Amino acid sequence: MIAAAPARSGVLSAQITSPREWGIIILVAVLFAFIPQLPDNDWFRNASDLPDALAIYKNPAYVYPPWALILFAPYYLIGAAGSRVASVLVVGVLGQRSGWALKDFLAVVISPLFMWTMVLSSADILILLIPILLWSIVGRGESLRRGLALAILLLKPQVGLVLALPRLWSLRREPRRLLTLLVIAGAIMLPVSLIGSPPLLVQWLNNLGAPQVDNIGFWQSNNLSMTVSIGFIPALLLVTAVFGGVYLWIRSRQRRWTDRHTDSTLLAASMLLAPYASNQSAIVPLALHPSWRVTVAQWFGVMGAALLNRYAQLDEWLVLVLVALALLLSNRARGNDSIMPERVAGEN
Repeated sequence: MIAAAPARSGVLSAQITSPREWGIIILVAVLFAFIPQLPDNDWFRNASDLPDALAIYKNPAYVYPPWALILFAPYYLIGAAGSRVASVLVVGVLGQRSGWALKDFLAVVISPLFMWTMVLSSADILILLIPILLWSIVGRGESLRRGLALAILLLKPQVGLVLALPRLWSLRREPRRLLTLLVIAGAIMLPVSLIGSPPLLVQWLNNLGAPQVDNIGFWQSNNLSMTVSIGFIPALLLVTAVFGGVYLWIRSRQRRWTDRHTDSTLLAASMLLAPYASNQSAIVPLALHPSWRVTVAQWFGVMGAALLNRYAQLDEWLVLVLVALALLLSNRARGNDSIMPERVAGEN
């Protein structure tokens, strides 16, 4: 008898490994170049003034730190459409390294929170996902990649710092490697921060301390922070209770709590507890745990709140629930790119 050939998996169930899957990802990325834009998108607000160089903080509404002059240069050069294409491709790389099927990639990029980042050409996906990818690549040039990752994360210090700290802590027993990447990050961030009169770092802090009317309005309407509405202590207790409960539930079912779970939890918690974190960042903790059920829940929750004209009042609650749901539904570790390989290697 001739053995029956194994059934080939469908395109959507295929793991992202071959030119076929990447051809689809690239096609999707190109399509996002044509997505309609809201007025004054994030690229216009945060990158269009980069040619002003040292005079950038004469615009009192500019609130990114001085090293954005260096690290936002690619963002500026590829333009708003290019940044959208790049964001989709970064999600594709994350999927390939994490062992996703093509349907997992699609579950991320067709979700409403991802669409929101795209209609604003936001850099948030690039700022938060690229460092995760850079940090996970071990081998030659590791310190350079990690120093760059640290500097990129600190473009959004109120969120990126919570990802940076556990990574730095994982290197506490390797002071030479830790010092090397800190020197590299410092070489990117400090020189540009100290030039100018007064230094650009001082000008940046002055802008943060005297927010403009446009920024105040944007921060109020686009803020994920729970502390603004219910206060820091109640928000801290609530976030701790929810994510602590998720952790205990997962461990009680003898399922593995992965470093991706930790990343998502830290990111979501920082967004909900910081004085300000934009809705454009909300997709990142969810993107680490792709799920069609969560994507459907996003559409119902986000669109339902929007139709009721209540999204601005409910966005932080939706993100809390969606991230908790994503963590609970992520029942297997995908791929082998731990965010803290030193710690995992020591446990194995």
